[in-house]
Amino acid sequence: MKHGHLSHHRARAPHEPGSTEWYLSVAIVAMGLMVVAWLAFTANKVGAPATSPDAPVGGHPQPSVVPIAQGRQIYSITNKGPGPLITPAVIDPFDPKKGEVQTFEIAASHDQPINEISVVLRTDNGETTYPLTLVSGSETNGQWKGSWTTNDTHDHIYTALVVASSDHKTTVTLSFR
Repeated sequence: MKHGHLSHHRARAPHEPGSTEWYLSVAIVAMGLMVVAWLAFTANKVGAPATSPDAPVGGHPQPSVVPIAQGRQIYSITNKGPGPLITPAVIDPFDPKKGEVQTFEIAASHDQPINEISVVLRTDNGETTYPLTLVSGSETNGQWKGSWTTNDTHDHIYTALVVASSDHKTTVTLSFR
């Protein structure tokens, strides 16, 4: 009687270490990790053309400048608290270029005299405080106005803090960018 050839190797279950399926799974996972690493590496290398406004500056990509409103803009303001009530803000022009004059007009009222109103403009390279002057009405219910020459860009940062002081202080933040 002839006996068939007996193998001394035992059959491995699928996905058991050492099986063909296991090696194939490890290879697929390794290739997937290599693709992810390659995508992450090349994503940091791909940049906009040097003539684009998004071109890296100092090695850091710059976000695009989003257009904002032009000309004279009126903002309704709602604020509560013990300090002065600040109502409409008129900004003219809203999007001034460096060297242009910008004017803020604020209406404010309070049961106590308002001592001071100022606008703190935060722009791309810092912040500047501009005092407003009472131009009509009274210290308890009046129009305050200030004009200044724009000395910075506001392509990425552009907020205004309106600060009104009397026996209490009111601060309103207007975020434009």
